[in-house]
Amino acid sequence: MRVLLDLSVLLDVIRKDSATHPASSAVMSKVMVKELSGVLPAHCLHYIFKTVSENSSMQQAYDMVDWFLVHFEIASQDKNLFMDARTLDMVDFEHAVVASIARFAECDHLITWDLDGYKNSPIEALTPAQLLEKFGIRLD
Repeated sequence: MRVLLDLSVLLDVIRKDSATHPASSAVMSKVMVKELSGVLPAHCLHYIFKTVSENSSMQQAYDMVDWFLVHFEIASQDKNLFMDARTLDMVDFEHAVVASIARFAECDHLITWDLDGYKNSPIEALTPAQLLEKFGIRLD
């Protein structure tokens, strides 16, 4: 199964400060052991770098980016993708771009904690917990 993780899931894992962290972390683990094929939008990498470097060291930020580069495919973004995003009937352009990235990357699901933002996505959006349920895993 090929899944795109949006920034809400990535930040959940990096920050480790929410009740949703275990589900996000479990999805990331599935990617690490190759039970899932993980895709990240390219624009997430600089945001991850900035977030980690502001709260830790530059070396840890570089290490985090390197970790994502090893474990995830990074989906490129071009003019055609942005033109596709403009055709989607979605809440805002940012969500439409991420949905288009998932479509262009041929993902089965878009994994997010913001389901409302992806209501009209051409790729089914699931929370990390919902995805884990597909594997028969419940964390509660």
